Amino acid sequence: MTSALHDGDPYSWSQQQANLLRERRWAEVDADLVAEEIADMGNEIRNACFSYIRRILEHLLKLQYSTRHTAKNHWRAEVTNFRIELDGRLTRSIANQIDLPKLYAQAIRLAVSALPTEGPAFARRLPPECPWHLEQIVDEDYWPD
Repeated sequence: MTSALHDGDPYSWSQQQANLLRERRWAEVDADLVAEEIADMGNEIRNACFSYIRRILEHLLKLQYSTRHTAKNHWRAEVTNFRIELDGRLTRSIANQIDLPKLYAQAIRLAVSALPTEGPAFARRLPPECPWHLEQIVDEDYWPD
């Protein structure tokens, strides 16, 4: 019954399981599924943090290395938005799992694909290694020159 509810209505299942835990009705708790859901929740938060960092990097690259000056205000607004979304989610344990070179490589691909009219010249202007530290990436007051 519990796994059927989980598959059909995960929200109701989560509320049911939370109530069982609060009432300390341990024998009725679907411990395996609860453990799996808790692990998934943590992974979703971590992956969201990685996504925000990747998008911040993409937009910082466009800000610093693109010749499209008309879009710079939009890109700054996007960076600000992503930093706000990241704030409160990025914990020390998640920060320790960040593979900045990997996220940076992905951000380069995003930035280049977002600016096809700038052609290969834009891609050549991008540094091969991330020019920013994590502290700069998440700092709401930091902006590249």
